[in-house]
Amino acid sequence: MHLKNSLALRPFAPEDVGPLMALFRDSVRKVARRDYSDEQVRAWAPDEMDIAAFGARLGRQTVLVAIEGEAIAGFAALDGQGHIDLLFVHPDHQRKGAGRLLLQGMEDAARATGLPRLSAHVSLTARPLFEAMGFAALAARQVPLRGQILTNFRMEKPLQTPGQPS
Repeated sequence: MHLKNSLALRPFAPEDVGPLMALFRDSVRKVARRDYSDEQVRAWAPDEMDIAAFGARLGRQTVLVAIEGEAIAGFAALDGQGHIDLLFVHPDHQRKGAGRLLLQGMEDAARATGLPRLSAHVSLTARPLFEAMGFAALAARQVPLRGQILTNFRMEKPLQTPGQPS
C-alpha cells in the first residue's frame, strides 16, 4: 500500500524490534509530551525497556511498518480480536500521512480476517487522528502506570465487509 508515492507499508520483520522500540520511546517522549507530563511520558516509555518482551508482544500480532525510503516512519500492531495495540509515528514523520496509512492498513488487515470492528485505547495525542479515520470515543479511561495516571480513550470503528449492507 502506498501513499504520496514515498510512503509505503511493509510487514514487520524480526530485525525491526530494536528500531521500533526506539521509535516508540522517541514518539512518546517527543510527541506525546504535548499532552502528558514528563513524569507520565517517562512512566509510559521508561529508559529501561525489555526488548525481548517488546519483540514477543509484536510477534503475537499483525504488525505493519510504514517506511519512507529506507527510514521507518511508524508502525502499528493489531491483535486477533481487532484491537490496535500499538500505533506510533516517528517524531520526524508527524502529520505526513504515516498514521493514516497505518490505520488504513490495520483496517484492511481486520477486514481480511472478517473482524466486525476495530478498537483501540487511544492517547490524548492520537485521538484526533483516530477520529479523522472514523473512530468514535466510547469512554475516557484513567490508566495507572508505574506510579502515574494516564488518560486515554476507548475508541471503536465498526467495519463493513464487502457485500454487507451499509
